[in-house]
Amino acid sequence: MKLYRYIALVLTVVMLLLASVACSNTNTDASDTGVVEKPSDTQKESEKQTEKDTSKNDNKVEAEAPPETQKDILDQLLSNGEDTAIIDIPFDDNTLAPAAKLPNFNGSEFSVKNVDMGDGSYLNVAKNASLEGYSDYLYSLYKAGFSYYTSNRIGNNFYATFATKAQIVNAFYLGADKEVRVVVDDRAIFSLQGLQSENKYEDLGLNSLTVVAIAETGWPGGMGYVYELSDGSFFIVDGGYYNGSSVSSAEWLTKTLQQMATDPQNIRIAAWYITHPHEDHMGAYCAMAKKIECRRTMTIEKMIVNVPADKHVKSANCSDIVSWFDSALNNWTPEQIVKAHPGQKFYIADLTLTIYSSPDLVLPQDVTFTDLNDLCNVAMVDYMGKRALFMGDSDVIPNPIIARNYTDTLKADILQLAHHGYGDTNAGVVYDYVHPTIVFWPVCDEHYNDGKGGGTQFVGFNQRFFADGIANYVASDLNMTFTDFDSWIPDSQRWNPKQ
Repeated sequence: MKLYRYIALVLTVVMLLLASVACSNTNTDASDTGVVEKPSDTQKESEKQTEKDTSKNDNKVEAEAPPETQKDILDQLLSNGEDTAIIDIPFDDNTLAPAAKLPNFNGSEFSVKNVDMGDGSYLNVAKNASLEGYSDYLYSLYKAGFSYYTSNRIGNNFYATFATKAQIVNAFYLGADKEVRVVVDDRAIFSLQGLQSENKYEDLGLNSLTVVAIAETGWPGGMGYVYELSDGSFFIVDGGYYNGSSVSSAEWLTKTLQQMATDPQNIRIAAWYITHPHEDHMGAYCAMAKKIECRRTMTIEKMIVNVPADKHVKSANCSDIVSWFDSALNNWTPEQIVKAHPGQKFYIADLTLTIYSSPDLVLPQDVTFTDLNDLCNVAMVDYMGKRALFMGDSDVIPNPIIARNYTDTLKADILQLAHHGYGDTNAGVVYDYVHPTIVFWPVCDEHYNDGKGGGTQFVGFNQRFFADGIANYVASDLNMTFTDFDSWIPDSQRWNPKQ
């Protein structure tokens, strides 16, 4: 807890310095690069040393209590009753420095540097790091000219986002692995995630969750979930299958949105979250982007995605689908594209999405990725009083990393089984912590019910989900919609979106 207090104090100092810059012209002086002149290093080091000395010995006299506004921030971050804590302050993009140089890790080189993460992003890793070292590094980011944007905490993992006009920096500390990971994105390509204070919406009481049917005959999986939000907009997870010619999943998803929308000629997709670039997950978006009807009647406000670097895409034989995705973005461009990183929390009307894992948690690895399931995004959705863990196709390499770093914070009411429920994922180490009461099986009936024992229902670590008190829902050729959020029993009439 002492280290938690230390990191909170460092973040508070950074935010107060930013607030003083924004509120006072008498104590600031803009340089040619747009970076505001900071208080002297001697003064800052003295402040930091005081904080350290105070935290080292519980018998020493406590430092003077901070003003109430600072105390509120500390209480929020250190709250023992919550797994996550956000510190948001007013953010003015106009005051940012044009760009800044990423500092070394507390005077030393990173253990791993400049890992290509695709689309101009790169990753640095400091191994054998401490939480105190992480908090020192956040302070270094501020001194280098990066502006604080937001922060988060999930269990013993800490996250913070900084920015300039040209860069987004996501820095996070993994408590179990004792690593600090820093990812830099290009703001010419990607947008900031958005703050809770910016989440304005009208509550119309329009809430539902639809499990989109598996559209391809003979195709084992596919995955699509549509959340109808209270303001009438939609949040989509993946979407379904596309192989370059067939568009059936796209047709099903299109019909689903049209039948649910209050105005089928003005469908607003508040956010579209893609777990990974496989055709049975990303494909529906690629196919819909070809359709003039979709581009004319639907607006995508935010796309949340993390496509790995080209070398991983090529080694996994996924160049075609990524090429389709790039083409789709050119045809049907979202208003914003946000690169998914661990710790990000998105406020989307009455739904929140928290990223738990992305390629940033896995790379680099001394393996050749022959399957992009190992670089899949994993996220938690909070909606209508239930937490849903969406595993996508998360596979053998990321699942142990997720399990050991998140442990009990993986507890969820709803679980989407990893990789359609197949037994090649090592997902059991994650499921040990989830304890769901509702399980979604994104697999067709044929592959679920295989009478020879090869079906997903026969996988060893899936057997736990057939215990009393757990409801299992298998995707099929009919949509399944939930509107009763007390019982979480789907509507009695499952419906065919083709009709």
